[in-house]
Amino acid sequence: MKKPTVCALTPFALAILMIGAFACQGADAAPTSEPAPPPANLVNYVLHVDWTSQAGGTNSVRLLTAEGTFKLEASQSTTVKIGDAEVPISIHVSGELKPLDSEHGRLQFFLGRTVPYASHGSGPPGSSSIQQRQEGLTSNFNVTFGKPVLIQKDGNSEVSVLVESVKL
Repeated sequence: MKKPTVCALTPFALAILMIGAFACQGADAAPTSEPAPPPANLVNYVLHVDWTSQAGGTNSVRLLTAEGTFKLEASQSTTVKIGDAEVPISIHVSGELKPLDSEHGRLQFFLGRTVPYASHGSGPPGSSSIQQRQEGLTSNFNVTFGKPVLIQKDGNSEVSVLVESVKL
């Protein structure tokens, strides 16, 4: 009887190795454990920001966020009258909320406004142009959820923040 040569066995051996490799890949693709369950205490936070000014009355904004960063850019409901035009005031609220426990958190906070005003330039007499001035407050502070914090007060304005936790 004639012995098979090495060349004749190579394609057969190669085919067996490839089938084994595909079988191993299929076994690796199967999940080895179940997905992790969702956290037990999911919480959202409602931020109430109130500010009053001597000229502009009371303004407020309310936003919902989870732990982490937040950012809001909007316009106040009140406007500034410059000449015949009603010009909006833009507001910017941003920051980061980090809960420390179920009753307390740390808030990195920014409240800014872009306030329009009339500027009298070197043009024709009686002419003016609308300019904008940036105003803002940046502060880091701790909060007790459900209790307002007065973060700024002077002769012109007052700013307070209330953070409430809302369990899901």
